[in-house]
Amino acid sequence: MTPPPNNSTGQESEAVTSCPSLSNHPLGSAPEWPFLKTPLDHVTPLNKDEEERADRALAVKSQAIPFETKPVRGYDFNEGIQWDKLVDSFGTTGFQASALGRAIDEVNRMLRWRLSDDPIDMSRSDEIVDPEMRRNTRCTIFLGYTSNMASCGVREIIRYLVQHRMVDCIVTTAGGIEEDIIKCLGHTYLGEYSLQGGMLRGRGLNRIGNLLLPNDNYVKFSDWLMPVLDQMLAEQDAGTHWTPSKYIDRLGKEINHPDSIYYWCHKNAIPVFCPAVTDGALGENFHMHALMRGRSIIMDAVPDSCAIDRISVRARKSGIIIIGGGVAKHHICNANLKRGGADYAVYLNTGQEFDGSDAGARPDEAVSWGKIKSVAQPIKVYCEASIAFPILVARTFARVHQEWLAAAKKDGTAKAINA
Repeated sequence: MTPPPNNSTGQESEAVTSCPSLSNHPLGSAPEWPFLKTPLDHVTPLNKDEEERADRALAVKSQAIPFETKPVRGYDFNEGIQWDKLVDSFGTTGFQASALGRAIDEVNRMLRWRLSDDPIDMSRSDEIVDPEMRRNTRCTIFLGYTSNMASCGVREIIRYLVQHRMVDCIVTTAGGIEEDIIKCLGHTYLGEYSLQGGMLRGRGLNRIGNLLLPNDNYVKFSDWLMPVLDQMLAEQDAGTHWTPSKYIDRLGKEINHPDSIYYWCHKNAIPVFCPAVTDGALGENFHMHALMRGRSIIMDAVPDSCAIDRISVRARKSGIIIIGGGVAKHHICNANLKRGGADYAVYLNTGQEFDGSDAGARPDEAVSWGKIKSVAQPIKVYCEASIAFPILVARTFARVHQEWLAAAKKDGTAKAINA
């Protein structure tokens, strides 16, 4: 055992010697304990030099903040309950409230932009010079979302956006398609996260978070879908070349239900892209249909990839709003790479970047790839979308729509006007 330093007392020596971790050291003797060599003086008052060093550390002089900012201030309920002002106060509240406030500003920039705001670029062969056309040329808005957004009540908000043609292009997952159609055939119900899986399985109830989807709804979906697939197979035999976007458009036409997102996409000619269309119940029904009919519908995804690239390249300004991550997020970002990056971007998810996932990646990672322009002001909101997205839409799309309706009513016409 290494002896204690000279200034150690006998008691210290005994305490160190009796320590099990030292007496059983694998090398037979313990290394020196350097902290025992530096006695702590917490009794003697600081001398003048020590006081001056402490004062200098405490009194670092503040300099001006090197960017434009605002004081932190939240909503004052002494002003009453004014929802617009409450949401507007998010911008100066801090934390994710301020991130949501910035996202609202970013979407409003998408909605306000007109080609007439920019100078005429005669280097472009497709440049628009007519003043009225320039005033009516707006930002192309891509909306992406994961399947759970169709499962929960966010579905009705997305339906509102496409019903009033507020977005130009959608990218989603197979679940994002089938969940919308299934809701036209049967209800999804509220449940609890804590419901036991085995009990639910025995009752034929599928859990999506705290939502419950009866298995019978999938049977109804298959019964509804099979005749549609039969007709599609017959049209394929007659020469129709099916793509996922054509298939989704047909589903929207056939469901013919005003609650459906894809009914309104069909009606308003809004393209919907789904690179993973063979996933989920959509894919299972393709498989079952092929087994029953002895041959399959051929689904060609390449033309859709070309189509979304064309939309991106031809957009005079591009804005992306992406709820969640995965294929919907990456497909939109990748398409915007072809035009040198999106001009506006809002991410809304709870993913973290430490694992290198696409869902967790912040917008600045997309900037490094050229998928968002380096001069853009993108924002990621770390918040669960069923809370944040309705608020975002209320202070952006819905506000603009209400202003349009008020102006149209005042004008006495239903003619479209510039918001």
